[in-house]
Amino acid sequence: MNIHRERMRRHRDYNRRSIVNPYFKHGHGGGIGSRIKMALVLVILGGLVYGIIYSPLLRIQGVDVSGTESADVEHVRAAAAQAISGYSYAIIPNDHLFFIHRKSVSETLVGLFSLRAATVTTRFRHLQVRIEERKGSYRLVESGMGYILDQDGLVLRAANGTEGENLIAVTRAAPTEVIAGTRVLDAATFTFIDALHRDFATQAGVREQIYEVDTQKATITAVTVEGWRAIFDPSVSVEAQLKSLNSAIVAKFGPTERAKLDYIDVRFGDRLFYKMR
Repeated sequence: MNIHRERMRRHRDYNRRSIVNPYFKHGHGGGIGSRIKMALVLVILGGLVYGIIYSPLLRIQGVDVSGTESADVEHVRAAAAQAISGYSYAIIPNDHLFFIHRKSVSETLVGLFSLRAATVTTRFRHLQVRIEERKGSYRLVESGMGYILDQDGLVLRAANGTEGENLIAVTRAAPTEVIAGTRVLDAATFTFIDALHRDFATQAGVREQIYEVDTQKATITAVTVEGWRAIFDPSVSVEAQLKSLNSAIVAKFGPTERAKLDYIDVRFGDRLFYKMR
């Protein structure tokens, strides 16, 4: 009897045996309860992420525009609103306070309205846009039409009536099509004209009426209100050429002589060339 019981005990212990692998962790947690908790955590986190991304409290509610002079405020506002519409990566709203591409909005506005600069910031769920417009510095006169140019020679718009009559007048010897947003002459030409305009009346004793630029001959000609012209080389010092002009006016050309004068060419240093009518 005892032998039979011993056999039964051994058989029971053999069937209940277990092997523990020391390289793996074994725990008794779980099952369905743990999976439900994990699912709840994921749902809560997903809700928080969704709330942060799509909450109206974190979305732009309006666009404020400042710094305009000639630009239409409503057009700028509409363009800015359009620039932050839609979604990035199909899920992230572009008008979210955390995800606004300020540089992209700025570049869009500068391109659309030919602005010098556009600064974009956010404040109290509003997009703050401060623009710096290009200002007219020159009036291009060609084929009976006038165009307003900025200080870099960029065509801003066609002149409206007498608009820009107080600006420096410029024309080209070989006109081409004038298109808004393009440059009709290089920056170096306007730098030379600015320096010439600053001292011309003082050195010549008379005001200039318009500057004619001939890129093929590499000359800039100042047409005076008296009708005679002074021809300059834009690659030579403005000061030296004006000094030569002043010397000629003082020594040879008084008011009576200038009435018959066609042009003075001051491009060649001490050698002056002139023509009478």
